[in-house]
Amino acid sequence: MTIMLPATPSISASTTAATEGPAIDKPAKKKSGIDRVPELDGVRGLAALGVLLAHLPEVVYVPALKHPRELLGWFSVDVFFVLSGFLITRILLDDRKNGVPLGFFLMRRFLRILPLYYFVILIALVWNTIAGRPSTDVFWASVYLSNYYFAWSLQPSMLGHTWSLCVEEHFYILWPLVVYGLSRVWSRRVALYGIVPLALVSAWFFIEYTDDRHVWNWVYKTTTCRAASLALGALWAYHELWIRRNSRAALLLAAGLFIFGFAILVGRLKLIDDDWRIMAQLIFFACLSGAVVMTVITTTGSRAILARVLRGKFLCWVGKISYGVYLYHMLVYYAFGLNAETSASRARLLTPLAVACTFAVAWASFAFFERPILKLQDRFRRREPAPFVVQ
Repeated sequence: MTIMLPATPSISASTTAATEGPAIDKPAKKKSGIDRVPELDGVRGLAALGVLLAHLPEVVYVPALKHPRELLGWFSVDVFFVLSGFLITRILLDDRKNGVPLGFFLMRRFLRILPLYYFVILIALVWNTIAGRPSTDVFWASVYLSNYYFAWSLQPSMLGHTWSLCVEEHFYILWPLVVYGLSRVWSRRVALYGIVPLALVSAWFFIEYTDDRHVWNWVYKTTTCRAASLALGALWAYHELWIRRNSRAALLLAAGLFIFGFAILVGRLKLIDDDWRIMAQLIFFACLSGAVVMTVITTTGSRAILARVLRGKFLCWVGKISYGVYLYHMLVYYAFGLNAETSASRARLLTPLAVACTFAVAWASFAFFERPILKLQDRFRRREPAPFVVQ
């Protein structure tokens, strides 16, 4: 007689931060051993909306809103960085604990990121070829170094927004080696005592040794300078259990982080050298984004107003397709002629159409292009043990 003993169910790690609909009252379980935080899908959706607004031509806004528009763009991108640091690190820690090979994590990441990224780059290449424009920007974006190219080049480009994706890709390649190569304690120390100081030292270096024409771009777009936000998100992943169990203390910490960053931002007004003000903004937005994400983690599964808003269907839907929204929106804006040369009346007329088209394209891309590819990720998860057969 043959007896089939069922294997102990295993839980495999997932690489996507935004999947199907939101949960209410308690975090939804994913295919991984960690729960999904639907509220963070809503935060991602808000960040995507912020980027859409920030990248509209200046003429769309009244003069009083032009500077806040720029700050909104910085804040939105920083939120993406903190979210990426948090979500990727919690997946890495779970994978490592469950014995999932590092190569599996990297394959899942590549399947999520590369196909759509290079599809957009192909569109830009064809567009530049037809228009008779050089494709230098396409080359640097294709090798994931456009953040350094656009820090040096001040020419507008439909791929100008890819700089932040290059920053994240550098993190996705290097940070897993730290998490898998060191103990949990030491990898956390690398984030706190290594990456955060590196960001500040890098910003100081560019401020001191870069010409005034490029200094803001170098500090704003280079990987080492923006790594502090990614590191903050990673630190929240290490301490996620404490944040959830000690929500009041975590909220006080988030408030303290915001106050610290705001004090530095206010202090920048007294700086004579304008270049040093970007250091203050770098610190402030990292602190603000870190505080926002920590606050949201404390509300996970609760009936707080903030949590309910972030679990809303629209924000979670935007969060789910946010990668496509981010990649396609500049191409759509260019197709509608939304640029610095567009008149105010025309830009305001075309903006709603361009934003709606961006959502439509991103949704279609997710449904018919990205989702079939994402199914291949299941091949690179921790597999169920084979049943034990007793003869």
